[in-house]
Amino acid sequence: MNLRTLAVLLLVFISAAVPLTAGGKSEPAGIGPEAAGPGTASYEPLDGDSRAEIQSILTELGIQTFRGSIDAVDFSLDRLSGGTTSLGDLAGNFVFLNFWATWCPPCRAEMPSMEVLYQELKARPFRMIAVNINEDQKTVQGFVDEFGYTYPILLDRDGNVSTNYGVRGIPTSFFIGPDGTVLGMLVGTRLWDGEDVMTGMKRIMEIVASR
Repeated sequence: MNLRTLAVLLLVFISAAVPLTAGGKSEPAGIGPEAAGPGTASYEPLDGDSRAEIQSILTELGIQTFRGSIDAVDFSLDRLSGGTTSLGDLAGNFVFLNFWATWCPPCRAEMPSMEVLYQELKARPFRMIAVNINEDQKTVQGFVDEFGYTYPILLDRDGNVSTNYGVRGIPTSFFIGPDGTVLGMLVGTRLWDGEDVMTGMKRIMEIVASR
């Protein structure tokens, strides 16, 4: 299964998020190593039992999972803090990939809980990337400075990455395994600092670390 198929599935869940377009017009528009560039990652397979257990945990958390294997589309974007990062840089980790914008109320509602989750798991094989869509660096930097978010922010200035992922409403979050495949997806807001989330994500970290 590819990301075109995933884009179709996204349309089924789009009512839970803020549309990226209104009135026919688009809405206004510090992570590890330097980017190695798309396609350079070296992924290791995720065995069937591990995949099944991770997806079972995600399902219990209300996150949509998929049958079969969907390869995540690699990309390289500028970091708000400077430099660039590719998704492939994060091979071997469990990746929380979130698409958002400063003008989106549901995005703003979940971001404090994302910070809590990031602080709790950042020392583990967990990477959070919040990809801002179609906004300029000054706008995003002012927003991040105001609220003090420390998780990595990437800038999808032309919206190409969000388009490649079939994003039609925000927030939309993808959960990518250490093997570079999409394990789950959530369209809409979720509070990420609850006990159920923390327990589930820590168990996922144990599975990833034991590979």
